[in-house]
Amino acid sequence: MNHRKSGRLLALTALLTAALLLFSGCTAEEGQEEGSVPASGEVISTPVSVQTVARGPLQASARLSGRVTSSSEVSVMAPMGGKVTAVYVEVGDTVANGQTLFSLDKSDLWNNLNSLEAERTRTIALLEAQVSQARTNYENTKALFAIGAASQLELDGAEITLLSAETSMASTIQTFDDNLRTLRDTLADCDVKAPVAGRVSSLLVTVGATASPAAPSAVISEGGGDQVTVSVSETVQPYLTVGGTAEVLISTLSPEPVTATIKTISPTAAQQTRLFDVVLTLPAGLDATGGMFATVTFATEQRQDAVLIPTECILNDGLTQTVYLVEDGRAAARTVTTGLVGDGVTEITSGLEGGETLVIVGQSYLTEGAAVRIVEGA
Repeated sequence: MNHRKSGRLLALTALLTAALLLFSGCTAEEGQEEGSVPASGEVISTPVSVQTVARGPLQASARLSGRVTSSSEVSVMAPMGGKVTAVYVEVGDTVANGQTLFSLDKSDLWNNLNSLEAERTRTIALLEAQVSQARTNYENTKALFAIGAASQLELDGAEITLLSAETSMASTIQTFDDNLRTLRDTLADCDVKAPVAGRVSSLLVTVGATASPAAPSAVISEGGGDQVTVSVSETVQPYLTVGGTAEVLISTLSPEPVTATIKTISPTAAQQTRLFDVVLTLPAGLDATGGMFATVTFATEQRQDAVLIPTECILNDGLTQTVYLVEDGRAAARTVTTGLVGDGVTEITSGLEGGETLVIVGQSYLTEGAAVRIVEGA
C-alpha cells in the first residue's frame, strides 16, 4: 500500500510540474509581445538613421514652364472674329510668305455677297428704266421746243431730270461695287495667311474655336529660337532684374540646363492672367527652335544662416509639421515651423536651433519616447 501511494504521489508531482512549465512558457511569450521585452530582458528598439541639424545658407527658387521664341517674331491676327473651319499648319512647320495658315467660316459672307449681287442687278435694271424714261422725255421736250411748242424752262427741267437720273444711277452702281469689293476682300481675308516666311512657333486656334482680332492666332518666328519667354507671378517678379541670370532646361536638346540672361521684364501684369512676361536671351550655339518647351529656374529669396533639414524628414498631418530627434536613446517628437524650400532641403524657422540629432530615416515608424537604435544607411 505504501508503495502504491508513493507512485501516485510521484505521478501527480510530475504532472503538476509539466503544467507549471507550460503555463510559465506561455506567460513569457505573451509578455514579450505586449511589453516588447524578449526573454533576455532586452528592450526592442526601432532602427533609424540620423544626422546633425546644421545651419547654413539657403537659396530658394521658382521653377516655371516657358517656351523658346525668336527675337524676330510676327504675330498673326485674324482680320475679324469668326469660327475656325480649318487649320493647315502645326507648331514647328516652316511656312512661306502668303501661305494659308487657317480659314474662318465664310458661309454668311457668301450669302451676303450673293444677296448683294442680286440686289445690284435689280436696282440697276430699275435705274436704267428711269434713265431711259428721262432721256425720252428730254428728247420729246427738245423736239417740241424746236417748233415752239415747249418753253425753255420746260426744256431745262427735262434736261435736269435726265442728268439727275444718270448721276443717281452712276452713284448707286459705285456704291454697290464698293460694297461687293469689300465683301470679296473680306472673303479673301477668311483665309488667314502668313505675313512673312518663317517657322510657326505658336498656334492658338483650333477647328471649331473662335478667332478674335483682339488676340494673336499664331506667331511666326523669322529666325531661329534665340530666346525664352516665360510668365511669372507677382511673388517672383520682384526678385528679377534685367541682366540677371536663370537656369534654362530644354530637354529636347540636352539633359543639362544652360544659363540665360534676363533681357526684358514686363512692368505690368497681363490683364487676363495677372502674370508678368519675362524674356531671356539664350547663349549662342544652341540649335533651339521656336515653340520648344523650356523649364526656367529663377533664384528668389536667400537666407545666410538658416536651420536646414532634409525636406523628406518632415511629417505633415495637415495641421502640424513634426520631426523626430534622438535624445538619450529615445525618440522625441518636435513640432516645427517651416520657411523657404530649396533643392531637397527646408528652412526651419522655429522648433530647432541646430546641433540636434535628427532622424532622417525611420521617422514614420516612431512615437514619442520609443526606443531607437542608430544604424548607418537607410
